[in-house]
Amino acid sequence: KNSEIKYDATGEKVIIDNDTISQKHTAASSELNRVIIPYGKSSLLTLSDGTKVWLNAGSQLMYPSVFDNKQREVLLIGEAFFEVKRNEASPFIVRTEQADVQVLGTSFDVSAYPDDNIFQAVLVTGSVCIEIKKEGLLSGKEKKVLVPNELFYLNKETGFNYVNKIDIASYTSWKEGMFICEKQDLNRVIRKLE
Repeated sequence: KNSEIKYDATGEKVIIDNDTISQKHTAASSELNRVIIPYGKSSLLTLSDGTKVWLNAGSQLMYPSVFDNKQREVLLIGEAFFEVKRNEASPFIVRTEQADVQVLGTSFDVSAYPDDNIFQAVLVTGSVCIEIKKEGLLSGKEKKVLVPNELFYLNKETGFNYVNKIDIASYTSWKEGMFICEKQDLNRVIRKLE
C-alpha cells in the first residue's frame, strides 16, 4: 500500500523500500524521472535536495535526479503533500496544468487531478505564491499569496477562484491514511473515495 523512494544529494543512489539502486549521473544532463502511483496506493518520495513529497493515489510526479542551482521544478498530476527544504537561492516550483505554486521552504498540499474540474492548494506552514494560468494570448497571469491555514480554490471550467480560511486536517489527513470530510459537498467526498 505504501512505498518509499529516497534520492541522495548526488542523484547516484536511489533507495526504494530499503533496496539501493545505483545510477550513473553526469552534470551535463540531469535525468528526468517520473513516479506513477496507482489507485489504492500512496508513496513517500525524498528528492535529492531533501524535500519530502507524499504522493496520493492516482498521482504522477516528474522531477530531475538532481536539481540545478537556479530553481527546483517538479511537474504534478494528481495530489501531493510537500515539505520543501528551505533554500532561498533556489525557489521550489510545483507546476500543474492550471497553476504553478512557488515556495522557498514550506509545507503544503496541491490537488490537480486532470479529470477533476477543481484545482486546490492548502498551505500548512510558510507561504506560497500561486500563479494562475489564464486562457488566451493576452490574458497574462494572476497571482495569489497564501498564509498558513488557507485554501486556494480554482474551478478549471469557469476560472472562478477564491482564498478561504480552513481546517487543514480535512485536506491533508490522507497522508496519514485517514479521510476527514466535514461540511464537504457529497460530489467531492465521492471523488476522494474513488
